[in-house]
Formats: sequence, C-alpha cells, structure tokens
Amino acid sequence: MVTLPKMLENFLSIHKTISFLGCVSQLHFFHFLSSTEAMLLAVMAFDRFVAICKPLRYTLIMNHQVCTQMAVTIWIIGFFHALLHSVMTSRLNFCGSNHIHHFFCDVKPLLELACGNTDLNEWLLHSVTGTIAMGPFSLTLLSYFYIIIYLFFKTRSCSMLHKALSTCASHFMV
Repeated sequence: MVTLPKMLENFLSIHKTISFLGCVSQLHFFHFLSSTEAMLLAVMAFDRFVAICKPLRYTLIMNHQVCTQMAVTIWIIGFFHALLHSVMTSRLNFCGSNHIHHFFCDVKPLLELACGNTDLNEWLLHSVTGTIAMGPFSLTLLSYFYIIIYLFFKTRSCSMLHKALSTCASHFMV
C-alpha cells in the first residue's frame, strides 16, 4: 500500500527516481504498517481464542478498554520499530552508485549502497524485525493450536469444530 503510488508513477514515467527523504519515508511507513499488521493478526487470534475457549468470559476479558490498550500499544510498537530502521538508515553515508535495483526502497538494498559499517543496522534488522515477525506468528499458531485442542478434546462435537474452524480459517490463511 505504501509503495503503490510511487510504483504506479514509475510504470507511467520515464524518470524513475525517488528522493532520499522519499525513500526513508517509504521505508518508515512500510515497516510501520507491516509490523502493525503482524501484531494485529496475533491480537485477532487471541480474540478468537477467547471467543471460542472462554465464551462466557469474553466480554469481561475483551472489553473496550482492553481492546483500545492493545491497539494503541501495537501502533506505538510499530511506530518505534519503523522509527528505529528509518533513523538508523538515514544516519548512514552513501557513496558511489545510488541506483537501487528494486521496485521500492527497502532496508537490504539501501544497506548494500552504504559506504560505512552496516553491521549494527543488519543486526537490528535481523533481531528486531525477526522478533516483530516471529512473535506474533508464534502467538497466532499457539492460539489456533489451543483452539483446535480445546474443541477436539472438550466438545467432541464435529459441528462445533467445523463452525469454529470456518470462523478462523480465513484469518489463519492470511
């Protein structure tokens, strides 16, 4: 979504450049939206877990205040995750060719163009982004695994299992 306007402009024009500020802005919003999406998917999995496994306590656990706090926390984490990569990338020195063979500004191609030491940037990219990606993925898998185990052993009803899995299937495929 963030890269689409510039990509469409590049398809229609001969002059296919982007300013450094535009590149860093694109990088920031790409990381912000992707990390926020990953964490929101984990929260949605938790919501499905509570709705299926603890239906009588659902309104108590997932009240308006908790939902608002989770959403705000996710947006703050996503913003600081993106800010970390944007600031660390903008502090690098670039020399020589500044031609990126990519459709959009991503961290890896930018690090390849940098003249100085990029070890810290690469470490942050792998550790922080890996945590942001694998944490929600693991929580999502754990939630759905627990839902399946709960339904299989507690209800022993094929219709309940089918209903719950059909509710979660579209989210799990994402």
